[in-house]
Amino acid sequence: MTAATRRRLRGAVLALPMSQRERHLSALACLLHLLDHVPEGREPVRVVLGRDADRIPELRWAAEQLGQRIAACVDPACSDATHVTIETRPLTMVAAEVAR
Repeated sequence: MTAATRRRLRGAVLALPMSQRERHLSALACLLHLLDHVPEGREPVRVVLGRDADRIPELRWAAEQLGQRIAACVDPACSDATHVTIETRPLTMVAAEVAR
């Protein structure tokens, strides 16, 4: 993470009312942790939220701050309604799209 990104995220958190900061920071930490584990050679595409997690505004806020698209999980067999995952794609697909 660049220094500029850190400053921007810090400013976004400090702009929140004091009573909301802890929950927003937790959501931000959750998504940063997931993004940190994206395998080398892959690019994050979007954050996928289970049906209950999709109702958590702090997660939506965190994804927005990180510039990540959000999608609700559409798997009818989804057994964990609170899951939060990162959908990724190979970097070669990203390079092909840029070349178009």
